[in-house]
Amino acid sequence: MKKHIAISGLFTLTGVVLLGMSGCATPVAKPAFYPNAHYQYVGPAQAQADAQACANLAQQSEVGAAIK
Repeated sequence: MKKHIAISGLFTLTGVVLLGMSGCATPVAKPAFYPNAHYQYVGPAQAQADAQACANLAQQSEVGAAIK
């Protein structure tokens, strides 16, 4: 009986680890833009450029290094 519980716990632990690792492998989400006044003022090209610049700054920050 104890052997069955130990094996069950091992499978559970393995599943949790694999699930956690799969979360790290997911791509970074892209921002969703809504046609509000600012978006209409700057246009889609500038909104994309601003979002990319923000993503680049976030990647270069020390906070991003701590998360990895």
